[in-house]
Amino acid sequence: MEKAAPVQSVRKALDILDLVVEAGISSSSASLSALAEKMAMPRNSVHNLLKTLVACGYVEQRERGMYSAGIKCRQLVRLSRFESPAAREAITARMRKFANDQGEACLLVSLVNGERVVISYVDCDQAVRVSHATIEKIPFYEKPTGRLLAAIAGDLELQQILQRHGLPGAQWNDINDEQSLRDELAELRRQGYCQVDHENGLAALACPVAAEGEQAWGVVGTYAPGYRCPPQRKKELLKALRTLASELAAAVV
Repeated sequence: MEKAAPVQSVRKALDILDLVVEAGISSSSASLSALAEKMAMPRNSVHNLLKTLVACGYVEQRERGMYSAGIKCRQLVRLSRFESPAAREAITARMRKFANDQGEACLLVSLVNGERVVISYVDCDQAVRVSHATIEKIPFYEKPTGRLLAAIAGDLELQQILQRHGLPGAQWNDINDEQSLRDELAELRRQGYCQVDHENGLAALACPVAAEGEQAWGVVGTYAPGYRCPPQRKKELLKALRTLASELAAAVV
């Protein structure tokens, strides 16, 4: 038996979201009139709930009063890739192999609500290594994983990033306008990886995770003390990182 919802307006909004998502499964959008009919509610009331869902990013309004699942629903679908024990095990196994073979830590990140979220992290066994806590204190745009997440983001996700973090400014090439940021992100997409050498002696690399012909859904990165990363070593790490990204893309579907 279904439990009664304490806040009926929230329940109605979620019921509408369910209907919009169901319509999307059949590759269609939901109209306001159809939603009002299925909810047995006045069109104006349904419209107000839809406007709230749109404002919160859970629904998108299409042409002629049609609605479909929004960016936050798509982000939840993206995160569902990592829920199963099998997916977690596959990710950890491949990242552990990288850490063992290369002697450096690695991490897998994704984008949620404009924020960089760590999906998995595997440390290395080096006596001297950079702590994960130190990495997480570095600002979004100073991390190569952060920059690449912005590079693979769609327009709405980029707006989420800008709302959370603003423009890079001193964190990245003194970028102080959106067009300059978009130009840098386009160059990163063309390059296919990101490298940042920090003033504190930290070397960091990242590349996108995507199956062939599909949009990237995450970024994998590694970092190490700079003295362990002369130019040739960086090339080796980048090659291994790209191999890891391909393995993760194949393992997580």
